[in-house]
Amino acid sequence: MPLLPNDKDFLDNHNLDYELHELPGETLLVIKDYQLSSMFNTEKTKVLIKIPNGYPMANLDMFWVYPHIKLRETNQYPQAADQFQNYLNVSWQRFSRHYAWKPTYNLSKHLNVIKDVLVNGRG
Repeated sequence: MPLLPNDKDFLDNHNLDYELHELPGETLLVIKDYQLSSMFNTEKTKVLIKIPNGYPMANLDMFWVYPHIKLRETNQYPQAADQFQNYLNVSWQRFSRHYAWKPTYNLSKHLNVIKDVLVNGRG
């Protein structure tokens, strides 16, 4: 499924470099060169978001990063981010983050959740 117009506008207005991969039942959105907080052991990563068919009635949930990241101070994986799954022939680190989804939400809401974790160091 292609992006909704407001989602595409959001990505483009924030100058995010991304690619879409359409698969049966879902589309994978990969955001390249996502800037991270200094709390992590690298400056940038790719972020993968699974967009299920039926979105926005179907929720966006969790996100994945590659390369894998750890907390700089402890060299440990962040909380609920120590599982890995293969997509696009790559082992992605899963960040298990859940929140109550409403059909009025969109990609910008999910990206704000991701920003809270990867940029602001919360959650």
